[in-house]
Amino acid sequence: MNSNVDLCTRIEGHASIEYIVSKNELMAVNFKTDVFRGFEGILRGKHYLDAPRIASRICGLCHASQAIASTRAIEAMLGVQPSASARAMRAVLMCGELVKSHVMHFYFQGFPDISAVLHDKPLGLEELVRNNPEFTQSMFELIKLGKDVCEAFGGREIHAISPAVGGKSFTVFPKEINQTRKHLEKIQEISRPVLDDLLEDFHNASPAEDFAFKNVAFLALANEPGVDGIYRQDGKIAIELPSGSVRRIAPDGFKELVWTEEGLRGYETSLDESIGLLVGPMARARLGALEVDDHELKDAVARAWSKWKDNMLFNYALQLVDVHESASMALEILSSLSGETARDQTIPDTPPNPAGTGIVEAPRGTLIHHYASGEDNRLGEVDLYIPTRINIPLIDRMLTTRCRALADKGLAMDEIKRRAAMIVRTFDPCISCATHLVTHRP
Repeated sequence: MNSNVDLCTRIEGHASIEYIVSKNELMAVNFKTDVFRGFEGILRGKHYLDAPRIASRICGLCHASQAIASTRAIEAMLGVQPSASARAMRAVLMCGELVKSHVMHFYFQGFPDISAVLHDKPLGLEELVRNNPEFTQSMFELIKLGKDVCEAFGGREIHAISPAVGGKSFTVFPKEINQTRKHLEKIQEISRPVLDDLLEDFHNASPAEDFAFKNVAFLALANEPGVDGIYRQDGKIAIELPSGSVRRIAPDGFKELVWTEEGLRGYETSLDESIGLLVGPMARARLGALEVDDHELKDAVARAWSKWKDNMLFNYALQLVDVHESASMALEILSSLSGETARDQTIPDTPPNPAGTGIVEAPRGTLIHHYASGEDNRLGEVDLYIPTRINIPLIDRMLTTRCRALADKGLAMDEIKRRAAMIVRTFDPCISCATHLVTHRP
């Protein structure tokens, strides 16, 4: 049995795709993220108040989500609740992060593939920039607007310093709030026509077979129908099974669904092995967390969704929906901000709870930080559950199924590899976040 490893390009970080061949037959195709960064080990033994600042260094794209998940885990250990103002500030920061992350992936990594599949016009980035400068300018402006929101509400562009255990590290003044309101309105204004055109393209096209999936369960942090809460911060862990039934559990009960074990998969689940597990915009839309208020846009999404709901290529469209609707939600949340003091909660000297769990919806899906308290107000065991790692078994399954089918049709290996990379890119994998050692500890 031989393996052939091919670099996977146009993704966040460094990874490869492994093709396992036996007797000239393609047996399996796996997405490989072999770089090890080990933030579990880095966080273990650190003072609990230092954890969020360290966690934000896990990634330069998901820095706010990592910091806020860490902050919430520490708050759960301490038994403290942040103020409404602090929660609102975190939500706006997460919106800026999402806009920048989604648009960078959509434009630089995904749009050449979208053009190739929906319009049969393969594009290189140089050709895209040269042939469509207005579209390019709009994408660059969205990225800058997301950066500006992060800077105002995070304290700087990346590795946010505003999330603080029990509250926030500084107060955003009216000038920054008003400027951010203009940024969010501009995000909506720029993204809407791009989104309208993209949804129309999806509606007019037939679902691409390379990206189809079946027998998949969807997992997201989502509010129950009729229950208010902050998008990507509040709710229960919801999972929709292939049968259509939905199960909801409290966030601190997440190990009923996913846990760490030794082995190649990294995470184990309570699902039947024949079922894949998906997190991210597709799951948020499926479980009602990603909602659309505008009736015209809602109808356009529904028309395309009816054809593409079981196809990962539609993840690109939902990323833009996420951008537009997150800006809308952040605009509503801005009215919740007030001039409260920077830290408005009393922090206990010693964590009263033996463990704490913090969950948010990062741009790429459900992100979980689970900490156990150690000695001298330091962290004991640390487990990080990363969206990309949760998705990898499904990525492997889709790669193997589709690549073997293409090989059976007689396609050349170079063409199979090109299509495999396109499948991987639809998941928007974040290698910086995903490359951590996850093993069972007695």
